[in-house]
Amino acid sequence: MSQLHQEHPAPAPGQTSSDGRGGSDTVKRTTKVPRYLYYRLYTKDGPITSNNPIYANDPFLSRTLTKFITPPHTALSVKNHICSV
Repeated sequence: MSQLHQEHPAPAPGQTSSDGRGGSDTVKRTTKVPRYLYYRLYTKDGPITSNNPIYANDPFLSRTLTKFITPPHTALSVKNHICSV
């Protein structure tokens, strides 16, 4: 048998998940974590101070929720959203 091709044994009774820890793979995740897009704007002279900085020690870094950016998530749609903030 080649080392690249290894057979995986069938799960033991009571172990329905593929990770071998038991339990069910179909467990619903009920918590939704917000997804942020972090950004810093620059000019030829350096970074621009943000109107809404997220950290006190970095006045140039800001963020936005990705759900506010219209699909498709291209550079143009991200740029349009950031310019409207």
